[in-house]
Amino acid sequence: MSHIPAVQCRILQGFALPSTGKRCGAGRSSPAVSEPGPADPTDDPIPSILQRSHSSDICLRLNPRPRSSCLQGQCENRLVSSSPPIVRVPPQELPSALKSLVMFGRRQTAVTIRSFIAYAEAANMDLDQCWAMQQEDGRLHPVCLALPSPGATAMVFASDVGSAKNIDVFEQGVRVLRHALRHMDTSRIHLAQALIARSEKGTGKLLQDSGFEWLAGLSYLERRIGSKDRAPIGSSHHDDRLDSFVFEPHDGTGSDGNESDFSRVIEASYEQTLDCPGLRGARTMREVMEGHKATGYFRPDLWTLARCASSNKPAGVLLLNPLTPLDSEPADEHDEDGDVIAELVYLGIHPDFRQRGLARRLLEIGIGKLAATQRITKLVLAVDEVNEPARHLYKSFSFYRTDRRIAYIYPLAHRVAVNDRMDSPGSECAS
Repeated sequence: MSHIPAVQCRILQGFALPSTGKRCGAGRSSPAVSEPGPADPTDDPIPSILQRSHSSDICLRLNPRPRSSCLQGQCENRLVSSSPPIVRVPPQELPSALKSLVMFGRRQTAVTIRSFIAYAEAANMDLDQCWAMQQEDGRLHPVCLALPSPGATAMVFASDVGSAKNIDVFEQGVRVLRHALRHMDTSRIHLAQALIARSEKGTGKLLQDSGFEWLAGLSYLERRIGSKDRAPIGSSHHDDRLDSFVFEPHDGTGSDGNESDFSRVIEASYEQTLDCPGLRGARTMREVMEGHKATGYFRPDLWTLARCASSNKPAGVLLLNPLTPLDSEPADEHDEDGDVIAELVYLGIHPDFRQRGLARRLLEIGIGKLAATQRITKLVLAVDEVNEPARHLYKSFSFYRTDRRIAYIYPLAHRVAVNDRMDSPGSECAS
């Protein structure tokens, strides 16, 4: 499944100010079923709530491909010599600058943008990495905003210049985006990522010409949680293959407890995974675990570890995080649709224990736990569209698709010299 949280997609469909929220970042890390057996996710936009946009759980080994020949050839002189300066957008200019960002889509209004800024400030989100080209008439366009997230990631949003007929405007968009990447703090951010609608082909070209790599097509799924789910799904059907496993929650004590077993299973589950296969290694496991915990609100009791009873070896994990605090007042914990939402952050099986129905059992247990809270009403996730086993699993649990996105990534460790060569320091005003 996708290592990019489902919550992140909500921002891209138009910001709707949530009634509560603890922290925000940008990454959607949804489940990643590595068991070649079951899992699925659909196309109408779902309402956005920023609190679902937290850290991304991409854990990838990247193979950078050559940058666009346009950037290396005919456009180079024009980019360096004739572009207006790039400036950091000052706080007072943010409302007008953010109007051009794709993240707000067609539903953006002045009120929406002011609400976003107010929420970002309340949630201690860093809006300092907002850059723009300063035109001769004073306008700030194109614009790029990078939102740092826990887990050494950042979510990137850019002006929609992908369909611009004027090649100069497109090139300016490329230059602003690459400037933002160049100024990211690599001591804190190791991976930048972007999510776009499948129809935004121009934006895809903008990202690729700026050095981003295509990662995956993602489907966003959700499922209702009700009282009927309190008894584990399928609990009446005994499976002898599962008698050798015991299940336990996260003990809440960090690396000194069973968290190290969670981490070991997650790392092992990347082997032969169908979820963004071959793209692992961009972050340390410590950063991956930090990202998983920062997606929504970490609840140790909603993280489940499966062990082999005979060997005590960790075999599988399911990570579920509510996107709002469950100890808050009921009136303050729902989204704009009245739902209290949890995200399936990760589902992974150790290669030694695949094809035994363990992913299914973990999901049954997790859904039962959510129902037992008597507050969670919806479970959301993201899945790589090539991960057929995961797609089938989720379909069997009545998940339905709500959106589709394309994920792009930019490993900051792989920044190439062309980025510095193409952006002349003399034409920038970095503050």
